[in-house]
Amino acid sequence: MGSYFKQRVMRDVDKVFLNLDHFAEVHNLNGVDRVCIIDKNINGRYQDSAEYPIEGVFTNTMTIYVKAEMELPAVGSLLCVDGGDHLVISASAEFGMLVITVEEHVR
Repeated sequence: MGSYFKQRVMRDVDKVFLNLDHFAEVHNLNGVDRVCIIDKNINGRYQDSAEYPIEGVFTNTMTIYVKAEMELPAVGSLLCVDGGDHLVISASAEFGMLVITVEEHVR
């Protein structure tokens, strides 16, 4: 990382975004305890589309913000979060952080 701005952002990942004294918590992701932020959205509603042609169905979704020290999970794969299986519906790497959106996987 060459720019001063990018260096500052990378430093802030630990000191600000993933600070356990502020917003971050320890969660178990695929069997490994990691410091992360989980934003839960239990009102995530399926869109009425060809992919999800269901009206009025709600899902239990969450977005996980974690330091990019683990492999970016593939969309469609399962991610175990605190002992529960979740289906990865999006995943990206942004400035040293992984942003992973999952929905509860019911067997």
